[in-house]
Amino acid sequence: MASFLIIDPGHGGIDPGGGTNQLFKEKDLTLQISLYQYRRFRELNIPVVLTRTTDLTVTSDQRASIVKNSGAKYCISNHINSGGGRGAEAIYSNHSNATFAKTILDELEAEGMPARRVYTKTLPSNPQSDYYFMHRETGNVETIILEYGFADNNLDATFLQANWTKLAEATVRGFAEFANRPYQPPRPPNPGTNPPAPPDNWKREAVDWLFQEDLLTNEEWRTKYDQSLPLWAEAILLKRLYEKLSQNQAGQNSVEVIPFAKTDPSTNSSNTLLSYSSSTSQKPRPSLVQNESKSKETENQTLDSARHFRPWEDYV
Repeated sequence: MASFLIIDPGHGGIDPGGGTNQLFKEKDLTLQISLYQYRRFRELNIPVVLTRTTDLTVTSDQRASIVKNSGAKYCISNHINSGGGRGAEAIYSNHSNATFAKTILDELEAEGMPARRVYTKTLPSNPQSDYYFMHRETGNVETIILEYGFADNNLDATFLQANWTKLAEATVRGFAEFANRPYQPPRPPNPGTNPPAPPDNWKREAVDWLFQEDLLTNEEWRTKYDQSLPLWAEAILLKRLYEKLSQNQAGQNSVEVIPFAKTDPSTNSSNTLLSYSSSTSQKPRPSLVQNESKSKETENQTLDSARHFRPWEDYV
């Protein structure tokens, strides 16, 4: 099913974002908000994807390309403001109208965050061109930038920390109203349980790693993680992987080939990495790199079970 909406958690990785204070980092709070919205939109049967699902560095060009090639009709780019002020803002493109932005901002205000303004901004050198690259470089995807409040305003920051889920839900509700999609409020969670992580997180982490390692280079594939590569593309990817492993084998005794861990959703912790160990005397074989704080007994049990583990089948 083609995506209808793409959510962009602002900043990430080496870029913490300007809306950072002693209570939170902008990149972390925007990711929390976006992952919550992703889960809720899926519950409402609204096709949705994300530009990132982890604390990943995404350049401006990469971010715009992901949105542009997502196939989505709409984009919500989540941010936290700074620079003096109070309240939420919604910024829309010079080439669209304020309806989308205003609908969302009205819902944020209804949840208790003052509405500061809805506006558009153009380049000083060209009044016909949008100021923000998320409007200027994302093609036909109607994009709004949401600033949920000011990190350097104590009232906003405290409210954001305590009520970010309410504001995230307000955005979901506002979008459903704008897009004329059925809306149902979230079901109350069962006591003592954590909300499940978005089911496609591990898929997206795997695809992001392929780009990070230059095994995939065409940005059109970044959001197509449920789509099969054609045979010729698989051959190219395997050739690149073989060359990378060959280079690493020449200079190292251990080559890490899957640098992300399986996460326990009940604890949100991950202390095990899948890797391949190699030496000049034997072929690569699966092994587990364990957290050094684990006891030797637990480590031995885990390594025994790892002998029967088939990592690629679990991820591909």
